[in-house]
Amino acid sequence: MSKIAPHEGNELDMLLAGTKVFAVLERDKHRFQINRYYSMYNTKFDCLYHEVFDDDLLLCRTAGIPQLVLYKALFSQKYWYVETFGIEDYQRKMGKIFGYSDEEIEEFINNPPDCNCGKCGG
Repeated sequence: MSKIAPHEGNELDMLLAGTKVFAVLERDKHRFQINRYYSMYNTKFDCLYHEVFDDDLLLCRTAGIPQLVLYKALFSQKYWYVETFGIEDYQRKMGKIFGYSDEEIEEFINNPPDCNCGKCGG
């Protein structure tokens, strides 16, 4: 059984490497990455856009602006969306927004992680 999302713990490094264009860092869950981001923000992270949304830190490269917009729209309607279309459809959409492959998304759905973040609809 999968215990964490495929990119878990590597979001910031993936953003810096350009292999990920959008990530959400939660205050309680990703404190180390958030502190690292802010401690180096002025020198190393000028390529990233950041915003606090729902008490989480949203980070994206310019190419990730569409994912940022989609994430905010989908997350703000999470309960309605899950009730209307189901949790698996919600998870597939979120997985695409976060840049996961179809295989990673299906593995996530078939083996739900121990996660209380709520981004996956949990």
